[in-house]
Amino acid sequence: MFALLVKSVLIITLLLSSIGGPAASSATTLPGSPIYPVKLVLEEARLSMTNNVSNQIALHLAFAGERAQEMAGLAAQNRAPSAQLLVNYQAHWREAVRLAGQMPDEELQPVMTKAQHMARAQEALLAQAQVGATNQVRARLQEAEESLAQVQLAVTLGLENQNTYRWRVRYLPEEWPGEGEGFGFGPEGSYSPGPGYGSGSNEAPYGP
Repeated sequence: MFALLVKSVLIITLLLSSIGGPAASSATTLPGSPIYPVKLVLEEARLSMTNNVSNQIALHLAFAGERAQEMAGLAAQNRAPSAQLLVNYQAHWREAVRLAGQMPDEELQPVMTKAQHMARAQEALLAQAQVGATNQVRARLQEAEESLAQVQLAVTLGLENQNTYRWRVRYLPEEWPGEGEGFGFGPEGSYSPGPGYGSGSNEAPYGP
C-alpha cells in the first residue's frame, strides 16, 4: 500500500511538472483549473506519508499558505474564492494548531513563532488582494481574515502560556485556543470534558 502511494505521488508530481513546471503552482493550478484536484491529491498524499508531528505541522502551514495565495490569485482575476476553499484554508490552520499542542515547550515556541510570522504575512497578502476588488470578493477575503484573527489569538496563547494552550486544544477542540470567555482556563481549571470526550471530535478535516 505504501509503495503504491509513493508511486502515485511520483506520477502526480511528474504530471504537474509536465503541465507547467513552475507555473503549475501559480495561475494554472488555481481552483477551477483542470489540474487543481490533482494538486490537492498530491497534498493529501504528502500528508499521508508524513508521520512526524513537526513535519505534519510544517505541511499544514505550507498548505494554508498555498490556500491564501490561491485566494489572492482568484481576487486578482475578480473571482471570489469558494466557500470550500475557505473551509480548506481554515482546516489546515486548525490542524496545525491542534498538532502543535502535542509538542514539548522547547519545540512549541519555534512553531508558534513561525505560525505568527506566516499569519501576519497572509494578513498582508489578503489585505492587498482586497484593493480594487468587488464586494463579493472582498467579503470572502474578509472571512479569511477573521480566521487569521483567531489564529493570532491561538498563537499568542501558545507563546505566552504553553500549558493553557495544550489544555484548550485537548478539552475544547471545537474552539480556537485563545477565543471565548474561557481564555484563562488552565490544567487546574473547573472545566470537565465529560463522558463524551475522546469520540474523535478533535480531528479537524483538511481535505478539499
